[in-house]
Amino acid sequence: EEELGVKLFERDGGPGPVALTAKGKELLPYAEKLIFMADQFQQRANQAAAFAGNLRLGVSETIVHTWLPDFLKQLHQEFPELDVEITVDVTSTLRAALLEHSLDLAFLMGPISAPGISNFDLSTFPLEWVASPELNLPERTLQLEELVKWPIITYARNTRPYAEINQKFRELDDQPARFFSSSSLAACRRLTLDGVGISTLPQVL
Repeated sequence: EEELGVKLFERDGGPGPVALTAKGKELLPYAEKLIFMADQFQQRANQAAAFAGNLRLGVSETIVHTWLPDFLKQLHQEFPELDVEITVDVTSTLRAALLEHSLDLAFLMGPISAPGISNFDLSTFPLEWVASPELNLPERTLQLEELVKWPIITYARNTRPYAEINQKFRELDDQPARFFSSSSLAACRRLTLDGVGISTLPQVL
C-alpha cells in the first residue's frame, strides 16, 4: 500500500478477516498473475541450471565407433537445451582433462582413483586379431612368433592395450615386433584393410 500509494485492505482492528477495498479487488488479478509469473520464472531458472548449458564430454575412440551415437540421441531427447562439446582422445589425456576440470564427463578406460571422481562400469570391448586377405595368412591358429614379420597396428603408445600387447611380444625370444601405433582406431582399421600389417581391434569395430 505504501509503495502503490493506495489503500488495498479494510482493517477493522478486530479478530475478523481482512477485506479488500475496491482498489484491492481491481488489482487482485494482476497480483495473482505476478505471483504465477514469479513461480514460473523460478522453475524455469532451476530447469535451465540443471538441463541447459554446455556439457564437456570426453570420449575414447572405441566408444565413438560403438554406442556414442545412440547415447547422444537419447541425451538430446531428454535434454534438448543441452549443448555437447565432444573431445575424442586416449584415456591418459582424458583422465588429465577430467582431473583438471576441463571435462565434465568422460567415457574412458578406467577406473580413476581421485577425490571427487565417481566411476561407473559401462561396457567391455574384447579385442581381436585382424588382417587383410592380401597378407595370405595360413588358415590355422597362428603363434605370436609368426606375426612379427608384419607391423603390429594398434592403439597409441600411452594406452593400456598397447602396453599389454607390447608386453606379450617382449616375452618372446624371437625378433622384436615393430609397432605402428595410432590414437585413431579409424586409421588402424584403414591400414589393416590396406594390408599394411596385422592389427588388434575391438570386435565391434
